[in-house]
Amino acid sequence: MPIIASTREEHPDDLLKPSEAAAILRVSVSTMEQWRGVRKGPPWIKLGTGIRAPIRYRRGDIIDFLRT
Repeated sequence: MPIIASTREEHPDDLLKPSEAAAILRVSVSTMEQWRGVRKGPPWIKLGTGIRAPIRYRRGDIIDFLRT
């Protein structure tokens, strides 16, 4: 069965789930949570105002964090 390549290119403004960002950074999701708690690590975005609002990371911010 042939492998179908994605036609969508990765863009710096793509929003990643914490698990996706953690995979790129090669750290655990719990490390990402700890970094958010102490304002360390890459910038993050909270989608909403509630305590359980989802967190996302911009792909470009993750790449910039890797470069530093």
